[in-house]
Amino acid sequence: MVEHVREDGLGGAVPPGFELEVDDPAMLEDPAVLELIAKANESLEENPLFRYIPHGRQEIFHRHRVKTKAFVGGNRSGKSTATVIDCLIQAIDFDVIPEHLRDYRIWPKGTKFKCRFITPDYGKPYQSLLETIQLWVPPSQLRGGSWETAYRDKDHIVYFANGSVFDFMTTEQPPSKHGGSARHRIVWDEEPPDTEDGERIYTQARMRIADYHGDMLWGFTPISEKLGWVFDEIHEQAVEEGEQLEDRVWLNEEEGLLLVQASIFENPHLSEEGREDAIKGIRGDQREAVTEGAFTNAKGLVWEAFEPRAEDRIHVVPEEWIDKDLVGNLEHLDSIDPGQVQTAILFGGVDKHGRIVIYDELALAGRSAVPERAAESIGSLREGWGLPEVCKYSIIDPAARSRDLSTGEKVGEAWIAAGIPVIYGKNDLEAGCMEIERRLIHHVDDEDEGKKPFPLIVISSRCTNLIRQMRKYRKKPKEDGSFGVVKKDDHACDALRYLCMERRVPIKRKRRRARQQAWKPGTAPPYNPGPRRSRGTVMGKYT
Repeated sequence: MVEHVREDGLGGAVPPGFELEVDDPAMLEDPAVLELIAKANESLEENPLFRYIPHGRQEIFHRHRVKTKAFVGGNRSGKSTATVIDCLIQAIDFDVIPEHLRDYRIWPKGTKFKCRFITPDYGKPYQSLLETIQLWVPPSQLRGGSWETAYRDKDHIVYFANGSVFDFMTTEQPPSKHGGSARHRIVWDEEPPDTEDGERIYTQARMRIADYHGDMLWGFTPISEKLGWVFDEIHEQAVEEGEQLEDRVWLNEEEGLLLVQASIFENPHLSEEGREDAIKGIRGDQREAVTEGAFTNAKGLVWEAFEPRAEDRIHVVPEEWIDKDLVGNLEHLDSIDPGQVQTAILFGGVDKHGRIVIYDELALAGRSAVPERAAESIGSLREGWGLPEVCKYSIIDPAARSRDLSTGEKVGEAWIAAGIPVIYGKNDLEAGCMEIERRLIHHVDDEDEGKKPFPLIVISSRCTNLIRQMRKYRKKPKEDGSFGVVKKDDHACDALRYLCMERRVPIKRKRRRARQQAWKPGTAPPYNPGPRRSRGTVMGKYT
């Protein structure tokens, strides 16, 4: 075998150089064979894309044609290589694209492809991105035939000979700088910040691709300090609202969104030593994100103690665990958070241990959320549990005391008129969140389960809307240093607050033991030293 191999650890890359296996080593002395090897190596230098063989996750990423594609991967999983090469396939002349990559071309021949890359800053991530582009671009496709003539450092632009352009901006720049002319594609090379400016830059990016009906690529490792709007835009829309095509690959056809999650261990072109170097020194709380590309950080969540997985059987339990017999023995408390976009209704109660059990839910929108129609849905659901159609009373958002602008009728009164008795809950946000937190972390012993400790709140796995919202319910820092919450997609969380505030966890205070004032038989006499006297001498005697 000819030894011309470089260990660069790039995802999906056949190491540069030409490898030839021979049965007879003497063949390597044949001038014709050596000439063949030299020509092969020369062709690889002229067009590095010939050595790009996408691995499984990269192939899925390239193959799908949707408006938004996200390659969320661990370090060295091949995400940056995949996004860069996908853009090069669109930018260079069609005839130069290797045949095995031509199916990934989206734009027709002759298109002057305009692409914008957005990085955190012009520091190390940006330099790494430039190196990746320089490594894979065929030099003949650059303006002037070389990187030196094609790249303008002052403007942060790469020019191609056919008129295609790559320009580069950062999330450090103000949103107003992200305007300008239209683009065929926007590429996010790293996760943008979870700030208002970050969202404004994202909005500007969407406007830039509108003229060409372009697309957007994401390639990053999710290691931000908290789950933010990127989690909502990418992970939630793909995983919660889309279809899982295969392990860790989701497609939301309605939104035109593909999410591919890749692990460092799925890169077949990375050696074991390379993997160890990539994850060396990574903090434990970031290790899963860095190796698997998973959204795992819980910092910034309101309820960091919440365990959403039913298989853990802590706060969420399999729905078959909560049967009609258990539900029938609860002191029932339903909770309603009405809204113009969505109305959340939780069905719960308190058991003999003082534990709140949420056994079912409704998430209503549009006409189905009108009190009269919602009342029908409530009655049907309760009847299915073998309960009366109406709870003794339901707790509703205290804001329901106000009038509906469209009808002039008070919202709470509308629910009462629909046959749902309601009382107004307590809407102290901080106290309500704290009450839920107390129930999440306090445990009681269940006599029916062999004294197995259970938290003071248990949720059935059938309550998917509530679980999803609790899992991402986030704090929002205020200017004075305190925290509010992100008021977005939180109706079920609000309903849970009203319910928990109606049945607050009693605080057990330790009784202070009364001090023994007099001596009792069988006990030591009470210690009473009396006033302190200094020890001194008067005329040679102690006093």
